[in-house]
Amino acid sequence: MDDRNQATALQAAREGAVLLKNDHSLLPLNKKTVKSILVVGPDAYPAVPVGGGSAGVVPFRSTNALLGLADELGGGTTVLYDRGVPTMNEIVNGTAWSTAPEKGERE
Repeated sequence: MDDRNQATALQAAREGAVLLKNDHSLLPLNKKTVKSILVVGPDAYPAVPVGGGSAGVVPFRSTNALLGLADELGGGTTVLYDRGVPTMNEIVNGTAWSTAPEKGERE
């Protein structure tokens, strides 16, 4: 990993940990005052209760972070969702594939 990538990863980690500080006593959220909340990330929905392969089991019931949060906050709060990253299909379909490493023809 080059220095630019390391610096970007470090900055992302620093910015992602802001809520851990709980500045201004933001947490826990007050259900009476929160009007809307945005959940970002591919793991928030749908539920993925276990890993694949030999770890694959079917639970009696599962939920996910998005629906759990919406249920907890109730109908007075709008819960929005964004995957935050493209799907594998979007990445593959958006890639300009070629048959040669340099100046290759597109397939």
